[in-house]
Amino acid sequence: MISVGAILPQLLAELDVYQEKLRVWEASPQVTEPVRRLVEMLHKYQHVLTSS
Repeated sequence: MISVGAILPQLLAELDVYQEKLRVWEASPQVTEPVRRLVEMLHKYQHVLTSS
């Protein structure tokens, strides 16, 4: 079984790349805001999600 702690750093890195692509493509806030909020939430709770 793969733990959240093992994949979360990779997921966050990939989401950073995705957010940059959204900026380059000038995606609407309707698309970018949910992604931004998800990334902020994952960063905020990263220590909780990975400590088990």
